[in-house]
Amino acid sequence: MLSRLILILCVFASLAQAKVEPDVKLEAKPEAKHSAQLKLMDAFLAQHHYQSQLLDDAQSKIVLAKYLEMLDYRKLLFTKKDVDYFSQYETTIDDFVHKGDLNFIFDIYMRHKQARIAQIDWVLRHLEKPMSEQRTDAINTDYDNMPWATDEAARQSRWEQHVQNEWILLRLASQDDEKARETLKKRYENIKKRLQRVDSDEIFQTFANAMTAVYDPHTSYFSPVSSEDFDINMSLSLEGIGAQLTMEEELVTITKLIPGGPAIKSGQIQSGDKILGVAQGKDGPMEDIVGWLTRDAVKLIRGKRGSTVRLRLQRAHSDEIDEITLIRDKINLEESAAKSEIKTIEREGKKYQLGVITIPSFYLDFEAVRRGDKAYRSTTEDVKVLIDALEKEKIDGLVIDLRYNGGGALEEAVNLTGLFFDKGPVVQVRRADGDLTVHEDEDNKTYYAGPLAVLINNQSASASEIFAGAIKDTDRGLVLGQPTFGKGSVQNIIDLERFIPTFKNQLGKLKMTIAMFYRINGSSTQLKGVKPDIYIPNAESLMPYGESEEAFALPWRTIQSVVHPDFLLVKPILPALQTRYDKKNQENPVLQNLIAIHAYEKQLMDQKSFSLDLAKRQSEKTTRQEKLLALQNNYRRIYGYPLLTEDDLDKKETDKSEAEKQADEDYQVDAILDIALETVSDYIELITEQPAESTVAGKKSASE
Repeated sequence: MLSRLILILCVFASLAQAKVEPDVKLEAKPEAKHSAQLKLMDAFLAQHHYQSQLLDDAQSKIVLAKYLEMLDYRKLLFTKKDVDYFSQYETTIDDFVHKGDLNFIFDIYMRHKQARIAQIDWVLRHLEKPMSEQRTDAINTDYDNMPWATDEAARQSRWEQHVQNEWILLRLASQDDEKARETLKKRYENIKKRLQRVDSDEIFQTFANAMTAVYDPHTSYFSPVSSEDFDINMSLSLEGIGAQLTMEEELVTITKLIPGGPAIKSGQIQSGDKILGVAQGKDGPMEDIVGWLTRDAVKLIRGKRGSTVRLRLQRAHSDEIDEITLIRDKINLEESAAKSEIKTIEREGKKYQLGVITIPSFYLDFEAVRRGDKAYRSTTEDVKVLIDALEKEKIDGLVIDLRYNGGGALEEAVNLTGLFFDKGPVVQVRRADGDLTVHEDEDNKTYYAGPLAVLINNQSASASEIFAGAIKDTDRGLVLGQPTFGKGSVQNIIDLERFIPTFKNQLGKLKMTIAMFYRINGSSTQLKGVKPDIYIPNAESLMPYGESEEAFALPWRTIQSVVHPDFLLVKPILPALQTRYDKKNQENPVLQNLIAIHAYEKQLMDQKSFSLDLAKRQSEKTTRQEKLLALQNNYRRIYGYPLLTEDDLDKKETDKSEAEKQADEDYQVDAILDIALETVSDYIELITEQPAESTVAGKKSASE
């Protein structure tokens, strides 16, 4: 099995000394270290990835398409003639990869670079004169289905429409014609400067990720510089805005909001938003960062705790440009830790005290564990403390809120599940070689034996899906919300330098899928996720999201189930509970407004054609703002809160008084949680009206 890998490792010493003779046209040249890395990655992926498949001719065609997409997603640069020329590599990329030959990668990149410089020079000339405000045409943004430009005239037409759209977005952000053109001039000049300092590591990383993408969405390569950024992003002690960033089409893009960070707490930023500019303090000049390297942009965004940073954002779904203000803070374990509250539901003279524990991630202080510190912080230990406090308040039921929880430590998912029954399996992990491990709760103790519910959405992933799946499979509690993300894979980080020590401090890391999670009923959490017992639409219900939307996602599979407890706490009463839910929410104004918001947001997201007439776009923007404001105020009417005005929405966080900030907290609406709590109250009523067929064994002892 390892023979091919061993053979490759044996020749790496000589490869380190070998000289690559690239095409003379190349300004950036492939290096011996890149050839060595490529062959090593090829061997690892073929033998140790969960799919265990060797790159072949069929995949070569996909790799080429992915590489071209990563270089030119908007199809502004390459023409059909270029793509036809590149097609010579369609069935040979696998052969090049096996040999570590990178010359074709740099050939394609150089054509991309030349086309980009030609576009920039054209745009800079175009921006010398005032732009037209009145147009009858529209820009098509359906890039996935757009054909390549047929000739130079068609390509320049796309350039003209693209820069017109960029200009309109700046005009809608209150810049006049001259200011908008100056912003764009500086932006394109910055991109041109960046192109002059693109190094071979960056080119290699782009292709390496085109290659790894055909294995699955979570297998990827990090260059040495990107590896450093990855390590920093994984730290919970980072001072900044609390967001993970990547580069997409020369735009710094937010890929993830870190629990407990200023970005997620502000409620003003979403995953997928693009950062166009950064300014320091309340009055500092806005620096346009389009075209910057990610690491250079991050230097501006990061800063000391308590300092102010302003961001110019291009919204993920609407392309509108907003400016927001954040106060940098230290993102630590405390900020992202589990938190609890008690909600009271009143009905027909009876009150239900419901404890709600919100868990942003499954965290574990690994360093404290390694030190042998018995007082280490972890999800499970923190939840124990919260349960103790809630039970002192005599709660009638407990809700574990896992919405937007993207996962974390597997050990914590297992341990947390074990708080709710005495013993039994929680999850199965199957490796690429077929080795199967069943992770179990073995402490013979139940920490909380009362009525339990789990609230999930389509951003609950990985460890969250393990917990929710185990609770559902054992029928220990009620699962509410919408199907989870569907990430059922396990990754490992491989430091390539360990295998090629000749290139010290010059190599990157490979993140590779090595195993899959399977529920105790034998079903993978991959693609399908965990389906709730009672479906409640959530903020993104009508929008495509989850593992199933990813290209090359691994398939859903099943294996043998394992013997597990079945507490029969939900299944016997689920039909009656569903009937109550349907009847209660058929005309529920909270739910109806929620559905209306989702439908309107999906309508905006599905729009693929945008007018290039300034007045028409301004009118469309005004209509959108009025519609969204009306929908938000519908909630406030239902709850009896003061209505918002356009001025309220436009006011920056740093300009708000303490009273206004407190009002924002007091008048927050969580419609999903409110609907869920009503359903949990119904659940408690139903399980107390009939004799239980099963009980939760091993209740917490008085000594614990």
